[in-house]
Amino acid sequence: LESRTLFLRNVMHELKTPIAKGTIATQMLDTQKQRDRFSSIFGRLESLVLEFALIEEVTSINNKNDFKEYRLVDIIDGAIDMARVEEWRFTVNIPTAKKINVNYRLYTTAVKNMIDNAMKYATDKHITIVMLHDELCFETLG
Repeated sequence: LESRTLFLRNVMHELKTPIAKGTIATQMLDTQKQRDRFSSIFGRLESLVLEFALIEEVTSINNKNDFKEYRLVDIIDGAIDMARVEEWRFTVNIPTAKKINVNYRLYTTAVKNMIDNAMKYATDKHITIVMLHDELCFETLG
């Protein structure tokens, strides 16, 4: 377990260093359009590295001390914020009283990934999030 943790830390460091250098170098580009484009690219790379760390955390999770009860609508709102998608692209039909017992950070990331996938394939770029038979569903045209 200690070797795995050390290995993961080293990999994360090796991935984050070029991203940080690229982010700094981006500020030296000539036009704002170029700076914005590269900032977006390096921001996306950084969020992917953080998601990989979360995936590792999920696969190695063996204690549920950080699981707490949260309102599902709050988790969905957090995921929408993480996805950086305009709120008008969503219809959320979840009972506000619905609560679940989860690790907030991990579950919010999982919902964000569902939003990313739904947005990728939605022909009209709109997502409806509903509860059907006690299951969380992401509906799109596409």
